[in-house]
Amino acid sequence: MGPDFGNYLMGIVGEGILARSLRDIAAGFAPFHTEGAAHWRHRLAQAITDRCNSLQADAARHAAHLFEAAGAHVMHRPAPDDLGREAHSIAGQILAVSLAEWLETLGIADDEVSLLAAANATLGRATTGREVFALSRRIQQTSHAALPLFADADAILMPILSGPPPRLGAFPTDHADVAAHLAKMEALAPNAALANIAGLPALAMPLPTSAPTPTAVQMMGPLGSDAMLLALAATITPPPITYPAPIAGMLQ
Repeated sequence: MGPDFGNYLMGIVGEGILARSLRDIAAGFAPFHTEGAAHWRHRLAQAITDRCNSLQADAARHAAHLFEAAGAHVMHRPAPDDLGREAHSIAGQILAVSLAEWLETLGIADDEVSLLAAANATLGRATTGREVFALSRRIQQTSHAALPLFADADAILMPILSGPPPRLGAFPTDHADVAAHLAKMEALAPNAALANIAGLPALAMPLPTSAPTPTAVQMMGPLGSDAMLLALAATITPPPITYPAPIAGMLQ
């Protein structure tokens, strides 16, 4: 992400590790974390929103079966849709304020960016200091409201997308309807912003589907459960994914 960025996006993202294997993520994470996975009690909550199609829901159910076979107790509960929508709302406002500040800092005029980016930056400039302060409070409220999700579960298993990966060009930026764009993002990845806003560790695991493209499921844990999520994911072996073409750096 680059040096000297500091707390951009008000802390809802951070430098981490993007890898193609659980092994590599664990290796990169180990030097910065000393807590083990002793608190894992083999309890997993499966939460599938009604907004997902059958392929995404089936992938989450299949992952749950794999964890059950590995000895985990899987329970079912409603998806945290209300919290997810609130998190998405907060994230959208933070994106607007951050974009406005970035463009000003870098000296980039609105006519040098897309229509959508310019419109979003305009929204950011119109946001008052009081509203930004309120955003910081809403972040903490969302984090607190997420605590009960893990009262009886070590982690929550849910789909990441509501349907297949969109085609290139599915999110055009040659328009100024920011609200419609954000709604389309939330519809594609329902509840995805919850981990960012609440500060929760989350781990995405790819799974094959009957469609030409694979999908992924997400495990989300409480604050400080990064090592536990890695240990939990290591207990299963998902089915291999066959890609239609070679991928750089990946053995076929």
